Amino acid sequence: MSNQKSYNTHKPLFFGLFSLVGLLFVGSAVFMLAWPMSLSNAANDQDVALSNSLITQNPSKEVEEKIKELQIAQKEKYEKQQAKSATTSTKTQTTTKTTNTTNKTKSASVSNQKTQKYMSGTKLKIPASGTVLTLSGLNFNLYNDQPKKFQGIFSKPPYKMIKVNYPASIASNSIKKGVLKLDALLKTTPGTLIVLAQSQGAQVASHWMREHANDPEAPSAKRLTFILTGNPLRSTGGYAIGKKEIGGTIGQPTPTYTKWSIIDVARRYDGWADWVKDEGNSRAVKNADAGKRSLHLRYDEVDIKDPTHTIWKKGNTTYVLTQEKVLPMWEDTIPPPESVISQMRAHIESAYIRPKNDPKVEVIPTESWFWRTVMKVWGILD
Repeated sequence: MSNQKSYNTHKPLFFGLFSLVGLLFVGSAVFMLAWPMSLSNAANDQDVALSNSLITQNPSKEVEEKIKELQIAQKEKYEKQQAKSATTSTKTQTTTKTTNTTNKTKSASVSNQKTQKYMSGTKLKIPASGTVLTLSGLNFNLYNDQPKKFQGIFSKPPYKMIKVNYPASIASNSIKKGVLKLDALLKTTPGTLIVLAQSQGAQVASHWMREHANDPEAPSAKRLTFILTGNPLRSTGGYAIGKKEIGGTIGQPTPTYTKWSIIDVARRYDGWADWVKDEGNSRAVKNADAGKRSLHLRYDEVDIKDPTHTIWKKGNTTYVLTQEKVLPMWEDTIPPPESVISQMRAHIESAYIRPKNDPKVEVIPTESWFWRTVMKVWGILD
């Protein structure tokens, strides 16, 4: 009787504890299932909205102020990254000082050979020397990261770098002024020319190519090469194609067939240059939106000579697509197992039209019942 009485007395307490444990278990399961589905928080969604407002050319004063705040923060982040890179670079230079001294004479001799027309060690026909005219992306000229592109190879001799000063902003005449500034330099700078253009700068270059395709005063095909990065008008997946650009023009693909050589480089999943074909694939869209933020400003990390790049050609345009180890939407999270990553990567890649020589994703079977359940919830596993 006393045991029954004790049970009856503490019954509400037992029931409450049992309910609490049950709620914690259910809550944890729901969190695990929903975790990767909400990777973009409110701040990231706001960034996407701001980015879209730049393309539609309809920014409010509030948006303009926010953009300036973001650009200032972006500048501070960039300067910190460069300071860190400079420290690493100093250590590397110290380590390789003896080797560089030994090879200095030999390198100078090779650079001065007239027969060495193109950069060695790469499939791309990049002039081995010349004047590099740079067009920055939309950064309001708060900083100039073009000298760092491709690990800084174009900012050193035998190249000479000149910045094309244009608004690089959301001003309605930004692209138009860029075209005029670029045209003036192209027609007054002698010798071999390379136009190194990022993002909005690539749009400027694309507009110049269209407008001056039949211009007899434009540099010849032998003298001029374009190298584009993060190109929103990239014909294989530029985000701005068919949308309003800065200035109100409707984005047209960068001309594929021109008399000039074009090397169009995109980091895989950089949503501005490598947008999805099947927008019904929500995971691919989310990943590309994340790539707009995490990859678009990081072409300094790309080694142009990396043999793992997927390279193909159409007309006078050579396309370069990098291989990325990390999916942008999971870059700042604790990633799931490799098997799950492979399944997600394959699902995302199914939203693109890739060239035939692009490596296929090797899918690793997932044995875990838990992760199989999660992937079914995500819609990437039947």
